[in-house]
Formats: sequence, structure tokens, C-alpha cells
Amino acid sequence: REPAAQLVGQLMDPDEGLICPSGIRTLSSHERLFRPCAYHNGTVWLWDTAWVGLGLLRHRYHRCADLLFSKVIEVCRELCYYPEHVRGIDSTQPSVNDRITVVESHDPHFGAWPNQAEQPPQVVQGWTVMAFLVASREQSRPVQARPPAPREVDDLDAELAAAVKDTVFNEGAGEI
Repeated sequence: REPAAQLVGQLMDPDEGLICPSGIRTLSSHERLFRPCAYHNGTVWLWDTAWVGLGLLRHRYHRCADLLFSKVIEVCRELCYYPEHVRGIDSTQPSVNDRITVVESHDPHFGAWPNQAEQPPQVVQGWTVMAFLVASREQSRPVQARPPAPREVDDLDAELAAAVKDTVFNEGAGEI
């Protein structure tokens, strides 16, 4: 298989531990440091999930991209807000941290210090709003209208800006 197909296979295979019902985890559930509620050690950032979806579109993995876009939309609708991140758990019900967990970190050169390992997300995060808008826009486009070939990053940035402008200014913010 080509490298892209291998990567997509690993990314979208639940047995690999990266994808979960809420999106793409920041760390596989098989990793030693995985903690589904830790800030970058297993949580799902919807912004990252949307970007992965755009990358999948770029390489013509339309069904995989649609799955990720639907996860972004479902999480925001289920929670009724745009969280910074959600827990990377295997439950079909998305959830967020509701407490702060502080652990003591140790370093032989710097000693010990408190480290905030888990924290509640920002309730309305700009990049999550953008992820929701991009996912909504991509889900509404027929497959034939999607770009057939890889695009440059600048083109993706322009398309993201157009998606926000179209959705916010022409269609109204709408409801989640």
C-alpha cells in the first residue's frame, strides 16, 4: 500500500487507538503516557480533527473525512457549545473535564513543581467554532464539488477564510 493509505488505515482503525467517538486523540490509547483527560496526552481537539478531515479530503478519502467532520458537528451539538477539547474516551457520549488535576513533576536538575495535568476546557474556543463551520460546510458539499486534486496550504487557508465568511456573513451564525 502507498504510505498515505497506510497512514489513513492506522488513523481510522479503532484498534490503533487514535480515533474515538469524539474525534482524533492527541495520543493513542495504547501509549504508556495516554490519559484521556490530560491536556495533550489523549484528549480530542476538534480543531485538529477538522484539519485531519481536510487532509483526508486532499488525498481523496472522502468517507473518512466525512466521518471526522460528522464527529466535530455531533460533539458541538451534543454539548451545545464549542469546547476547546473533549475527553478522548471510548464513550459515544462526549464529555469534558470538570475538575483540575495537579500532579507533582520531578526533574533531577530543576527539582519538583506542581503541574496542571487535567483542566476544564474553554467553553467557547475560536478554533473549535472554525472547525464546526468548516465541518458543516464540507458536509454540505456534494462529493463532485470537492477539489479533485491536492491543494497548496495557501489554498486551504483561503478556503477556510471563505467558509467562515460564507457561513457567518451570508447564512448567519445559525444555531448549533
